[in-house]
Amino acid sequence: EQTVNNDNLVVCEMTESDAERLRKKDDGIIVEKDIEIFASSKAVNKHRRVRTEKEWNMKAIHAEKTNQKDTGENIKIAVIDSGVDDYNDIVLAAELYSAKVFDKENCSTISRVIDAIYWAIEQKVNIINMSFGTVQDSPALHRAIQDAEKSGILLIAAAGNGELVEYPAAYK
Repeated sequence: EQTVNNDNLVVCEMTESDAERLRKKDDGIIVEKDIEIFASSKAVNKHRRVRTEKEWNMKAIHAEKTNQKDTGENIKIAVIDSGVDDYNDIVLAAELYSAKVFDKENCSTISRVIDAIYWAIEQKVNIINMSFGTVQDSPALHRAIQDAEKSGILLIAAAGNGELVEYPAAYK
């Protein structure tokens, strides 16, 4: 597996004593296990998809009533997920950035998600959409979310499919 090593994140193997030594330092470093997370939705079979006159999601936000001025600037949206399909009939007035972090089993690690968040920050996106969650809090993920917010990015996250609101949606 590829090891991530950049200004915001390092993924490596270490002994528990080395990890504990790093945790005790008061230098802002977060040391945690790289847990697995799962996408919050089931795969859609694009060949069996029933098409409607208007897409349900566009109808739900009353997109047809939008009276927006064209400023000449596109909204940049990063989708952190299992990749963006090109079969959708929705016409976008936004630039779409796809960060594919999930494998064919809809599984990823926190480090891949964090790396994708920082990539989206570097791309200067306006919105990050995250369709995944975990019941386990991750201080490193929380820091990445806070850094994105400080950069002026609107963050949208799936709450989860159960009664408990999952992270990152559970963050303030």
